[in-house]
Amino acid sequence: MSKKNSEELIIVRDLSRALKEEGLTEIEFEKDGLKIRVQNNPSYNVTDNEVVRSNQVVRSNQAIEEKDAIINDNKKYIKSPMVGTCYLSPEPGTASFVSIGDKINIGDTVIVIEAMKTFNSIAAKESGTIIKILVEDGQPVEFGENLIAIE
Repeated sequence: MSKKNSEELIIVRDLSRALKEEGLTEIEFEKDGLKIRVQNNPSYNVTDNEVVRSNQVVRSNQAIEEKDAIINDNKKYIKSPMVGTCYLSPEPGTASFVSIGDKINIGDTVIVIEAMKTFNSIAAKESGTIIKILVEDGQPVEFGENLIAIE
């Protein structure tokens, strides 16, 4: 194990301990370009860019940056108001709520996020045209994560 990986593992363990001791569900650490987020969310689906340790999920800084790469331009974003699993359509096999190029209005349902077996409709808070859908159907999402880009 490299020195860098060993130091990161120590940070993860310390964050996990603080998470448990303080009764938190999520904690984040950032230093010198390294960003580590630890969550206590055992139902979370893990992707290749994530590491699991005792139901603690650590998402790499690189994965977060790739997801939110389009930030400094004229686009507006519909962001996730919660942690959960996003679905692009109301039911499996049905048409998506929105597609690239669709015009949306404030209040239109654009995605559903399932959290703790409850399906939450996510409505647009701004009007515009969908230019990019940044998530895939069934993908886990974080609080504040960009879901859809509009202009």
